[in-house]
Amino acid sequence: MIKANKKVQRGHEDRNARIRGTVLFFLALFIDSWIITQYMAVTFHFHPALGWNFSHIYLPWDWIVWYAKWSGQYPEVFREITQFALSITAFSMLPTIGIYSIFIGKLKAKEDLYGSARWSEWEDVKQAGLLSTAPDSVVVGAFKDNHGKIRYLRHSGPEHVLTFAPTRSGKGVGLVVPTLLSWNESAVVTDLKGELWALTAGWRQKYAENRVVKFEPASPDSVHWNPLDEIRFGEAEVVGDVQ
Repeated sequence: MIKANKKVQRGHEDRNARIRGTVLFFLALFIDSWIITQYMAVTFHFHPALGWNFSHIYLPWDWIVWYAKWSGQYPEVFREITQFALSITAFSMLPTIGIYSIFIGKLKAKEDLYGSARWSEWEDVKQAGLLSTAPDSVVVGAFKDNHGKIRYLRHSGPEHVLTFAPTRSGKGVGLVVPTLLSWNESAVVTDLKGELWALTAGWRQKYAENRVVKFEPASPDSVHWNPLDEIRFGEAEVVGDVQ
């Protein structure tokens, strides 16, 4: 519940940051538009043709109307006004965009500055489904609980399992051997060094009631298998068997 509440709280903070940033952006845009309108009114000496005003204070968007009406008649004047508008916009909007970006990204940037990885806790292990007691599960690790008891992490889902680690780092003795000494179903094991056969074949034959065979063509105690025996010569399936 604590983690869930933290996620909810962070969601509210992110949403509030976006709202503050958006309000700031449009407020700066509104003020810029008003400044441009007043500058244009001063340039035209508050001519009556500019329309309604309150003590020479015009509506912020009036400059758009004036530009549409008279830019063709007074190109030089409006070119100067356009340069002023671009300058005031650049002066105010660039810092505003920077502040907006800070509002949007500061929470996540600070919290995840050095990454978000951490050691798993008991609830994380439970949610990952790694506390399975099913016999047809794969050992993927172990840990000591608060009482000093070793608990194996076992995966029994439909997903594939891949262990990647340097040579002599304990992959076989830590994961493969415990799995073969608890897995009751059939297994095909690639055992280049012969260690897994020596450590687990006896248990699998006696307790798992498996028929255990070793296929190692260079060894005198290997079972024999001739793949050509599977070809049904003279039958319609011969081509498929060869393929």
